[in-house]
Amino acid sequence: MSKSYSLLFLLPLIGIAVNAQGNKQDNYPTVIPDKKITVTSADASDAQWGEGAANSIDGNKNTLYHSSWSNTVFPVTINYHFQNVDRIDYFTYHPRSDGGSNGNFVEIEVWASTASQPKFVKVGEYNFEGKGTPSVVNFSGGLKSPKTIRIVVNSGMGEGGKSFASCSEMVFYKRKGQSSIPFVFTDESCSELRSDVRKQDIDTIGNTFFRNLANALFNKTYPKEFRIQQYKPYPNPETAARKNKTSTYSLLDNPTGICIAEKDKDLIVFVGKTGKETISLRLIDFEKGYSASADFLLKEGINRFKTGSKGLLYVMYHTSNPDAKPVKIHIATGTVTGYYDISKHSPAAGNTLLNNAKGKDFDILGKYAHVTFPITSLKQHCPDINRLIQVYDSLSWLEQKFIGLYKYNRANANRMFFHVDHNMPRGWGAYATSYRTAYPLYSMTTLCKADILRSTAVWGPAHEVGHVNQTRPGFRWGGMGEVSNNVYSMYVQYSFGNRSRLADEGESGYQNRYEKGFTEILAAEALHSTYEDVFCKLIPFWQLELYYAQIKGQTDFYADVHEQIRLRPDPADDGEAILQFIRICCDVAKEDLTDFFNAWGLLRPVNYVGKYSGYGSGDLRLKSSPKQIEDVVRYAKKYPKPEMHLQYIHDDCKDIYRNYAGIIEGFAEKDLSNNVRMKGWKHVAVFEVYDADKLVFVTPKTEFKIPATVKNPAIYAISAKGEKMKAKLMYKLG
Repeated sequence: MSKSYSLLFLLPLIGIAVNAQGNKQDNYPTVIPDKKITVTSADASDAQWGEGAANSIDGNKNTLYHSSWSNTVFPVTINYHFQNVDRIDYFTYHPRSDGGSNGNFVEIEVWASTASQPKFVKVGEYNFEGKGTPSVVNFSGGLKSPKTIRIVVNSGMGEGGKSFASCSEMVFYKRKGQSSIPFVFTDESCSELRSDVRKQDIDTIGNTFFRNLANALFNKTYPKEFRIQQYKPYPNPETAARKNKTSTYSLLDNPTGICIAEKDKDLIVFVGKTGKETISLRLIDFEKGYSASADFLLKEGINRFKTGSKGLLYVMYHTSNPDAKPVKIHIATGTVTGYYDISKHSPAAGNTLLNNAKGKDFDILGKYAHVTFPITSLKQHCPDINRLIQVYDSLSWLEQKFIGLYKYNRANANRMFFHVDHNMPRGWGAYATSYRTAYPLYSMTTLCKADILRSTAVWGPAHEVGHVNQTRPGFRWGGMGEVSNNVYSMYVQYSFGNRSRLADEGESGYQNRYEKGFTEILAAEALHSTYEDVFCKLIPFWQLELYYAQIKGQTDFYADVHEQIRLRPDPADDGEAILQFIRICCDVAKEDLTDFFNAWGLLRPVNYVGKYSGYGSGDLRLKSSPKQIEDVVRYAKKYPKPEMHLQYIHDDCKDIYRNYAGIIEGFAEKDLSNNVRMKGWKHVAVFEVYDADKLVFVTPKTEFKIPATVKNPAIYAISAKGEKMKAKLMYKLG
């Protein structure tokens, strides 16, 4: 190990001295903490039973104040009452700590009643932006003799058309004096010595911690790479999510490379000029879960905290200020574990950094993706850290491209976050939620291998990232929760050069999903929204990509569709969402697609309010009147009908649609077990099987089995334009 890393593991002891008796003494710098002000009581105008305002002042961030789940009425007013308090300088709002975002404050007003002014006076208006990190409100000059501080929440985060207000803790403070920093350092970050400092100057420093730190900097033996960094500001991911009508990307774009290996250790952090931005440190113990975290609000100069738990440290620096500057932060205690950043480390450094890592998990940063996987899994399964993050970067970039975030200058400045959920019950799969996607430990055997991830394993992460990118509610109406995200998965799978799942996977006696979907939805004239197989429901949406992007060259088809969804007002219900989507597709394609959507059971009069069962279950509110359907049909008539019969396009017949030619006739050979071989046919999209005059089965395959219930089979070859040719049926005996 080189000399520059000689203090790498000794640094946590830099603040420990030994007295004459050989006993260890704490020589960390003395930091006078700001005084927490006791809140006498709290009440709210709107609260869910069991989650009243008292939960926000109980000192427990695992409890929560929450407004009514069913019918929050804004503005929500929360009053915090005080007795015998001489001054409050600021308060800190802590949003919910479980990793969700429902109820995070957005627009608020602060009012105050004091001994000298009992009538409430407005202090100011603030926008917390729905952030999942603490927010601070300062009272200029201090609030003297407060009686009540009133928080008026005018808007909060939510989903499904509902908004809420929630708070894990509201903490009020009176400022105390800040500890002094020795003159030998250039600034509050204690990261550099003044150019004129001599060794004898350092020897005059009384505090052991500062003296040892200054000596290490003077001798150039201090491991600066991860302990001292400039942390850039990132936007609050909620901002892009609201604008793009998606879920939220990561909060953890600023890993520190420092871990806390043992709980209840002192954390010493020096912070340079913040420009009055709110910055905090988040400690996450991924072994206990993403939400098992603690936030430490940072101030300029010396900060000292008791960690309380183990885990990795992240700088939380989120702001809407376009002029915010990077902030220098020096984390002087804790253990250096490092991380890999594709933008500043060489490809060869990845596995070297991994081999030196400490603790449980390791951060890998790409340009668009951030992976936090167990060190043991990465060492065992990942031969190339750089190559692995490139694949996650590509996946994340492709989905943003597909939904038009680059074309329309809407790209997320935050990364997509992938991490292991160490506590996932056995048998559970991956999931997506606010700020992250999570994966079971057993999946590391494939998700840590770049080559496998690019092929057979890509679907899982692409599917979960798709959940984050789902554009709601315009492309995520009832019954689409596990469908529209798979359009994005299909695009990633296709872009990586893999075979389509729809063409490759059989289900319930069918040879592939196309065969099942064509039969059970198209032939059966089923209602798309209440049909249960989410992969069959995926087919029509993937067909639009196959035809318009891959055949007609309209490669931005879905990018344009998503932009129109983002620009138009949100539909009132599921039925209106479907009709709006159909109008948008017609506008983008410049073709009348009503026959296509009608065939797939999406353009039908319906009045259904209830539950949707099956994978991705939930509530459905489908109300489309005959008049609404007629309006859409009338709207689409300004465009020509598609030249091709779109409802039968599939991955294996794109050339037939691209280079149309009439059907070349063959014949059908059927045995006594109803097995059929279509021989000699060319330029056929699908084969339809009728029982007398009733369509009962549709397949893209040339070999198939006629359902046993069919008594009088007739088989037709269907061209890309929908032309039909009846097959001569020959029987094979024996």
